[in-house]
Amino acid sequence: MIKETKRTIVENLVNIFDTAELFIFFDIQGIPTEKLRILRTSIAKNNLKMKVFKNTLKKKAIERSILKDVDINFAGQIAMIWDIENRPMSAKILKEFDKTFINTRVKSGIHNKKIITSDYVKKLSVLPSLDVLRMNLLYMISSVTRKLLFSIKYKSIVIIKIIKQKFNK
Repeated sequence: MIKETKRTIVENLVNIFDTAELFIFFDIQGIPTEKLRILRTSIAKNNLKMKVFKNTLKKKAIERSILKDVDINFAGQIAMIWDIENRPMSAKILKEFDKTFINTRVKSGIHNKKIITSDYVKKLSVLPSLDVLRMNLLYMISSVTRKLLFSIKYKSIVIIKIIKQKFNK
């Protein structure tokens, strides 16, 4: 690889490390090409990015990015998945891939500029999606509202009298 190409790759990686919120580094050694193709397709469908860079280029990019204080051991064939939107979807995809095909051996990652472990990635993989969380929150709010309205329904005449008294003062 020529120097100019390496420099461009490092610059692109620095940009990725400075903008993305979630990175997962995992070992791809021994994973058949066909299985990796399936994983890449699944990742692309969810607007995530996956790429394999030379470990030395990743190290140089980290040193030049805002993650310069982060120390990650890149040994072996390490792939990287990243997400700019900070969703746990990449962890969910890896978990599903592990169940269906082959163990991806998550090494570590970075979440909100902090190093995370494979256990942390496993915990991310069971988080509900943002849509599910929003739906649950709306249900809880509507439930409380319904209960409140039901409880004051029989006292509505009293409440109306109190409001009229406040406005008449």
